[in-house]
Amino acid sequence: MKCEEFIAGFLESDDFSNTGLKMKLHMLRCANCKKEARKITAIMKDLRATSPYRMNSSVSNIIMSQILVQESFKESRITWRKWLLIGAVIFFSLFLINFSDSFIWLKSEFGANLTVPISIVLGSVFTLYAIIVTGINYESMQSVIINYLKKL
Repeated sequence: MKCEEFIAGFLESDDFSNTGLKMKLHMLRCANCKKEARKITAIMKDLRATSPYRMNSSVSNIIMSQILVQESFKESRITWRKWLLIGAVIFFSLFLINFSDSFIWLKSEFGANLTVPISIVLGSVFTLYAIIVTGINYESMQSVIINYLKKL
């Protein structure tokens, strides 16, 4: 290990008293690095002692205990009522688009042949929505279907 690597590694470590084996061996062989490490350690101890921003260990324990108590992930699910409401809005939008001013204008500009492609696109949107609802709520849908089949 070179002296530059030693000093860089020593400055990167948080706790200067706990260095790796390579660094300890280098300090045994190199008097200059050993002297520099002692200087840096003394300076850092002085800085820590005179720093106005010291935190009590009791405060850090309180903070860490609060972090451990908190839930790491809280799942939020969309209710069936909301899924059905959104689906109904999409379905009625598909039905009512035929009567909108924009669609009537498009039909007058491009002809009645535009109805089939727009119906295909809007039907694809509704199908995609149904696929998303089924994929997300597969487990709950499966239990509803099983309970329904048991009643039959």
